[in-house]
Amino acid sequence: MEKRVVIKEKKAGLTISDVILVGVLLATGAVLKFFVGSMFNAGMKPNFVIAMYCLAILIIKPKLSEAIIIGIIAGAICQVLPGTPYINLISEPLGTL
Repeated sequence: MEKRVVIKEKKAGLTISDVILVGVLLATGAVLKFFVGSMFNAGMKPNFVIAMYCLAILIIKPKLSEAIIIGIIAGAICQVLPGTPYINLISEPLGTL
């Protein structure tokens, strides 16, 4: 009987399925932020983009540089939606750290 050996391949970067998953989650967060966020008239509004990029990071476990890129993309998406301009380009990459 031979001993079984499990070989784990080293992950070189994000795969296509990881990129698609991040894209779908960020798009879902943008749609939820736009429609559900418009229902709240006063006070704090939920930011579903943050929830979705946190979920994406927990699922795919990217490297630090890849996580920061996800945060930059999320910040760019938040710029299109109603809210405070330019602050999301700084806060979202910091949030991914």
